[in-house]
Amino acid sequence: MLLEALAGHLPGNRIVADPAVLAGLAHDEAEWAAVGTAAVAVRARSETEVQAVVRVAAELGAPVVPRGAGTGLSGGANAVDGCIVLDLSRMTAVLDIDAENLVCVVQPGIVNNDLKAVLDEQGLWYPPDPASAPWSTIGGNVATNAGGLCCLKYGVTRDYVLGLRAVVGGPAGYGTAVGIGRRTTKGVAGYDLAGLMVGSEGTLGVITEVTLRLRPALVGTPYTVVGAFGTLVAADHAVAMVTRRGLTPSALELLDRTACGRSRSGSTWASRPTPPHCCSPGSTPPVTRASPRREHSRNRSRQQVRCGPRSPPRPSRPRRCSRRAGWLIPPWNGSGRCSPRTSACRGRRCPRCSPSSRRSPRATT
Repeated sequence: MLLEALAGHLPGNRIVADPAVLAGLAHDEAEWAAVGTAAVAVRARSETEVQAVVRVAAELGAPVVPRGAGTGLSGGANAVDGCIVLDLSRMTAVLDIDAENLVCVVQPGIVNNDLKAVLDEQGLWYPPDPASAPWSTIGGNVATNAGGLCCLKYGVTRDYVLGLRAVVGGPAGYGTAVGIGRRTTKGVAGYDLAGLMVGSEGTLGVITEVTLRLRPALVGTPYTVVGAFGTLVAADHAVAMVTRRGLTPSALELLDRTACGRSRSGSTWASRPTPPHCCSPGSTPPVTRASPRREHSRNRSRQQVRCGPRSPPRPSRPRRCSRRAGWLIPPWNGSGRCSPRTSACRGRRCPRCSPSSRRSPRATT
């Protein structure tokens, strides 16, 4: 019955009933979230078709699960039993770009990086950059309030959604398309319904159009600053120091030994201490206290410097006798010298450190 009802309102090539195809559209990238069996999928290409799907679903009591590219990690696009999977990835049009007011209007299916490429041709930039930016759609980013590494400086998706259109239900009537938000930089009147819709993951409506705030394209050369630290605590102190000095890098990323080993397999970098990684596009980092890192910058096109406090130096070979209860402690390097580096004791008195000896503890062996 569901297939027949949808076929009466949609072109035949919009409806997907093949079980193998449905299985691929029924889930996102969440590994542990439950996945049901969808009854049918619809690949909508316009707001009118989305309205038709919502109306049919309301009449027959079928759940609707919107999805974009399916790159989410929360299970928000996972099907439930008997639902209609509403695929919006074919709605990819850029409806308007207003360079003077730094605004663009797009359909939800356009891929994040594709939009960036279109805007770059006009000297504009859309900052949110989730890790899935090469594949995730703007509609999915809005539905999940996607962030990314650059959110430290530029914010998350909600900070760039000025307005949107969505197909909703409830008192407004199932299948009604409403416009909320604004196109202006300032908008302080009334409830922030657009902000409420961002991150709702399809529970409040199906997003069919998004109005986004833009920024001028970055100028200058981006720089990457890499610092190596012996402990996580030292790395945390370096991050706090960056904040206290009023520096705002676009990203701060902590890479442990495992991550460095995977990204630079076979290089000497994989065996170095835990390095935090921070990017500072658009500005030159301070280098007064930094020293070049030759082996790392040799294979990179961007200027790189080493910053942050250095790891504590390794203890040098002990040159003084230990006065720990006057016992001769076995040396850690087998050199026959007294060393405070071990707690084991061979039961022999140290002639230099024994309480019976009046020699200064500063005497060397």
